[in-house]
Amino acid sequence: MESTGNYAMGIDVGGTKMAIGLVRNDGRLIEAVTLPTESVKGQENAALRIRQCIKELLASNHVDISDIRGLGVGCPGPLDLNSGVVLNPYTLSGWENESLVASLES
Repeated sequence: MESTGNYAMGIDVGGTKMAIGLVRNDGRLIEAVTLPTESVKGQENAALRIRQCIKELLASNHVDISDIRGLGVGCPGPLDLNSGVVLNPYTLSGWENESLVASLES
């Protein structure tokens, strides 16, 4: 995602919870939300919930998606950083060889 917007977003995916934050380019945190990972429901389910949470965060803060300069994601590994594939995350059972990037982009 490339833009000259004034905001960025960060996503931290963990074995039990996910955190999603909206940050101004000056580093000020606007809002952060945590939700359970529910990893047993699969990566696509988590990605769907992340996408919905992003939409809600943007709407509640009156930020258009075009104002987002970038999006960073942290996830338990190992990962294939070139393809965005989660190879064998010990805390995310059932997410082996799944493309987190593709799931979030869809």
